[in-house]
Amino acid sequence: MNTSTIEDIGKADGLVHSDDKHEVEMLEHEHKPSDAAATAGIDMRGQELTGYEDLTLFQTLMKFKKTSLICFAVTFSACAEGYEIGMANNINANPGFNHAIGSQVNPVDGERILSASQLAVWTPISTTGQVLGQVGFPFISSWFGRKWSLFLIWLLATIAITMQTIATKDAVWAASKIFTGMSVGALQTVVPMYVCELAPTKIRGSLISFYNFWFQLGNFFPPIVFQCLKESGMERDWKLPIYTQWATIGVIGVVFFFAPESPVWCAQKGKRDRGIAILTRLNGKIDGYNAEKQYDILSRSAEYEKAQNAEVRKEYWFNVFLGSNLLRLIISTWTTLSFQMLGLGLFLSYASVFYTAAGVDDPFIIVIINNCVTLGSIVPIIIFADKIGRRWVCIIGLGLMWIACLLVGILGIVDKGKVVNALLVLFTCIWTLGLQTAATAAYGYLAETSTQSLREYTAGWAYACSTIFGATWGILIPYMVNEAEWNWNLKTGFFFFGVGSFFAVGAWFVLPETSKRTSAELDELFARKIKPWRFHKTKTAIQLAAEEEKEQQREIGEI
Repeated sequence: MNTSTIEDIGKADGLVHSDDKHEVEMLEHEHKPSDAAATAGIDMRGQELTGYEDLTLFQTLMKFKKTSLICFAVTFSACAEGYEIGMANNINANPGFNHAIGSQVNPVDGERILSASQLAVWTPISTTGQVLGQVGFPFISSWFGRKWSLFLIWLLATIAITMQTIATKDAVWAASKIFTGMSVGALQTVVPMYVCELAPTKIRGSLISFYNFWFQLGNFFPPIVFQCLKESGMERDWKLPIYTQWATIGVIGVVFFFAPESPVWCAQKGKRDRGIAILTRLNGKIDGYNAEKQYDILSRSAEYEKAQNAEVRKEYWFNVFLGSNLLRLIISTWTTLSFQMLGLGLFLSYASVFYTAAGVDDPFIIVIINNCVTLGSIVPIIIFADKIGRRWVCIIGLGLMWIACLLVGILGIVDKGKVVNALLVLFTCIWTLGLQTAATAAYGYLAETSTQSLREYTAGWAYACSTIFGATWGILIPYMVNEAEWNWNLKTGFFFFGVGSFFAVGAWFVLPETSKRTSAELDELFARKIKPWRFHKTKTAIQLAAEEEKEQQREIGEI
């Protein structure tokens, strides 16, 4: 239920009363005070009724269409991220790229190729940049604002593409990896958080999920581009795919230029005039909307939070590791880390290598089929994400990935043949469907679970943890599937079924339902120490107040 404009942004820990923790949710509604809660003796915990509680998802989208459009446009930046990652996964096999950048000579045909030492250096450089972006940009976002963070991300991406465009030597290409990694890591941290602060509560999950849609769409095209180069006899023109990145970076630059600052951040920093102007620009044409009143609600809540933080001396970013904030960090990390433990590197990053080692004649076909499954499944998942809820979407998705790992492992102990290859395609499609189902909820958990004042830091550390594990699997997976090394081939599925079991099963006990809850409501539930699996069944103060108000209106004949 889209119920509140007031949100708890205190850095809640289990030792502090819930009244000590309040923040402001994105103001998509007109403030409409009510005495119902006071009459009923309900502790509102900093929440307020708005008068828009009964809007449907579609009505919310139509009423706040400008804000929704901005959120949709900002998530387009993930398309550039997906394209860059997809290109990096495919360009290493391009003969033209090998000839230009490779440092080793193939003794068979005398052609230059990439050496193992080059590949061994590029991966940690990119990973280091990604982690720096994930843990460093939360500070920039907090100090200078979300908009400046978006601009700096665009600048880093521009530098990376420029270096790739002019690269003729290994050193320049390697240097571009640090900028690429930083821009990707920062984008993953900042954009979902920005959308979470701007988006109307009822459709927040769907708008955040578009980040995953754009990422997958961007990731879909690089293998097709390189395949087209191969079939047209232009494999030596390896820079053509790099040039195409300028189109997406240009569009993103325009979007980031016109994107407004987060009004929540303005309230936290006391920038009243700017905050009111932004709210007016976003929602000023909505009937009955009062930007000044909405900003005052934001400001009062931010001031109250600062007072409470000063009282309990909780002004530091490392509070993400303390009390209930640690639980929120674990929840935020659970989904993305689960992906790594359930074979993300095997089925995605090393897909072509894995399928080749498994004896598939044309692994590219399986990659394309999985990409089609990805794009075909994301749209309906986005549409129903807020209706079904994060919890069930994620649990079902992780369950499908877990089962698919087991099924692929079983194929590794039977004789290879056309039937096995056909089943491999089916099982990898099931895994892909599970990944995209769970990923839709994952971005929501990353952006929504934390308190507002720690949101950027929580998302950054959650992503960084996943990235570090991803780098670890990046080292081990080639040994798992290489016939000259461990030679696990399809039996690698058993490994990820085993290590992923804790996360697939544990999701039932760890992941709460955050859909259609304002941050104030979530803070209340965490403060009351409600079990995660009972979040969706528990009524918050704002829900009780809304019910009381309706009851009073019935008594006086208003409804």
